[in-house]
Amino acid sequence: MAARSSSAAALFCALAYALVGSTGCGDPQPVNLILIVADTVRADRLGSYGYSRHTTPGLDALARRGLRFENVASTSSWTVPAHSSMFTGLPPIIHGATQEHNMLSDRYSTLAEILREHGYTTLGVSDNPLVSTKTGLSRGFDTFVESWRERDKDRPRPSPNEHQNLLAARALLGEFDGDGAFFLYVNYMEAHARYDPPEPYRSRFLLAEPSPEDAELVSSQKVTRFYLDRPAFNTDVMAAIDNLYDGEIAYVDALVSGFVEDLERAGYLDNAAVFVMSDHGESLGEHDHFRHVFQLYRESVRVPLIALLPDGARAGEVERRPASVIDLFPTLLGLAGVPLPPGQDAGRDLLTLGASTDDAPQISEYYYPLQALSRFKSGTNASATLDPYRRRLRAVEHGGMRMIYSSNGPPQLFDLTRDPGEEVDLAGDPAWSAELQRLEGMLADYVAAAGGEPPLSARMLEEGSTLPAFEKLDADEIHRLRELGYIP
Repeated sequence: MAARSSSAAALFCALAYALVGSTGCGDPQPVNLILIVADTVRADRLGSYGYSRHTTPGLDALARRGLRFENVASTSSWTVPAHSSMFTGLPPIIHGATQEHNMLSDRYSTLAEILREHGYTTLGVSDNPLVSTKTGLSRGFDTFVESWRERDKDRPRPSPNEHQNLLAARALLGEFDGDGAFFLYVNYMEAHARYDPPEPYRSRFLLAEPSPEDAELVSSQKVTRFYLDRPAFNTDVMAAIDNLYDGEIAYVDALVSGFVEDLERAGYLDNAAVFVMSDHGESLGEHDHFRHVFQLYRESVRVPLIALLPDGARAGEVERRPASVIDLFPTLLGLAGVPLPPGQDAGRDLLTLGASTDDAPQISEYYYPLQALSRFKSGTNASATLDPYRRRLRAVEHGGMRMIYSSNGPPQLFDLTRDPGEEVDLAGDPAWSAELQRLEGMLADYVAAAGGEPPLSARMLEEGSTLPAFEKLDADEIHRLRELGYIP
């Protein structure tokens, strides 16, 4: 294999940046950058984030070796806006790839485009059809493999050393000639519904098979059925679905940690920074919601993030300052020694958060749910049931308080220090009016600074919104998007 390590001087400079945010080294050679996204993984389902079940031994071991970020919020509860924020360093209100328009425009440069312009070989492996050429998220990659197309529909789900992501990444890195540095992005989809983990993960967490009456609901996990027939999803059904989700978390834990071990054995981590994270979380019945549609509660937007820095820098540390997925963009460019492009400086370097004197508000957005509503057949009952969800949402979290704004109803306010599960809405309590006004002011400033639109009516949104990534699909794309519940 070609050599993959930079000189000792370059490594020293990269470490200096990781430790203190500056190098004094003039023009250091960049480190290799690896971004692994385990799609749809809630932070609170990892052991290192306090979960009691033994779901993530591999990722917990990585957290002990690396720098773990305790409090990271996604910019949305869906893949397209969240990934667009990771890849541009911008919130959805600016980059425009949302539930109303599921494609990233070329107005802003992506992480891969910028790194390629500065000499990086850029490699992408995506098991998610929404991280693709159709959505604009593959822009800038020298080679981009849609690994979901390599899935064998007739075989059991693969073991860690046979997974299509690992095989694709091995092939790409095997062709890398060691000239300069590489940026590798890999997306895993195992934690996304339908949750159907292979053995031994299924029986390890699903302690009893569902009854014959519940089996179909547990197996299908249909969003449409959940919202139109909520009573059918009783306690036993939701407990079984919850357990299957844990099994998927354990499965993806084995895949991701095994992937990192494989890279390490091959020498690709000798001078590399590895970031392992998720793009958004998942709702499992909390707040009467399911999967990641229609809402912005913390279970859907709080994500894990673990960084392995060169030479074990900051191993075992925990960064508790609030952060956002948009902060990944300036962090990776900083490690590469690349300046931020004009107009794409919304995020903060994750490696210097500890030196901050103030905490930026964490803001998440959910736009009019054109994609989610398209899954429901038209009809009087469906229309009336879904009317409350025909809205835009924005959430702002700061100073232990969290507010969720809705374009078609009153806001909600939560005191996370006493109520981390967001169960007690304080918005109507006069004792909390000052906190509500403070967060409303923060959100108003955010929208004004971004040049955002005021709330629009449902009719205007439906007439003016499009989903270009769902047009002109081939047969494989249709099949996979239906499996994931993204199209009818």
